[in-house]
Amino acid sequence: MTKLIRILAPQSRLGFVMRLLALLAAIVALNLLVDLSITGLDGYNLYGDVLLPVLVATPFTVLALLLVQHLVRLQSSLAELAGTDMLTGLPNRRQFFALAEGEGELQGTLILIDIDHFKRINDTYGHQVGDLCLGAVGRHLRATVRERDLVARIGGEEFAVYLTGAGMEMAERIGHRVIAELPVETDLAAGIVLTASAGAAESWPGATLSELMSAADGALYRAKAEGRARLVFAVAPGPAPG
Repeated sequence: MTKLIRILAPQSRLGFVMRLLALLAAIVALNLLVDLSITGLDGYNLYGDVLLPVLVATPFTVLALLLVQHLVRLQSSLAELAGTDMLTGLPNRRQFFALAEGEGELQGTLILIDIDHFKRINDTYGHQVGDLCLGAVGRHLRATVRERDLVARIGGEEFAVYLTGAGMEMAERIGHRVIAELPVETDLAAGIVLTASAGAAESWPGATLSELMSAADGALYRAKAEGRARLVFAVAPGPAPG
């Protein structure tokens, strides 16, 4: 049904007009067949009956096309909402996986970022301030990375950045900007400065996103264990034994 709707739905005003004309032509053709079938022996044709369906069907045809077009837009909006983290406006974990895996073979570096002591912020200032901090981090990440890079909130206070085509040197430069101290200005609390820990993993031939996530997660754990507010790279896997 979804495929049928996408086929029928106009993608532009020109497409709308073309589909409308096609449907009307089909209706007219059908009426001509009816006209031939009701021609009497005396040659009399009921032209009124033939033309009436066209006049009646036209507004309903337009309405049907408008409804189909609206339905496709609604489905697209719902799909976008389902893949968006409502607090930050970034893709969520599921959408992040879909976007990253949709690029084909992974060639880049994945960075996992975790806000340091975020529970303490929630406990001290309340969840409203915590939400403001999450939003600030999301905006900071999006403004820091390149336009072609992927940024997502993958859960809680954890974010993911996939640097498309970036090797370790570039990822290190961007990564240090990503975890730079971030002051958060709000009327609800003063003097909040966020820091973050990050673990990075550069892709290797044949690596899956799940494997890259696991490697970056291990590096993130080490960053926290070593004192937080730092970027740690995962050790690249060695060649498979021959």
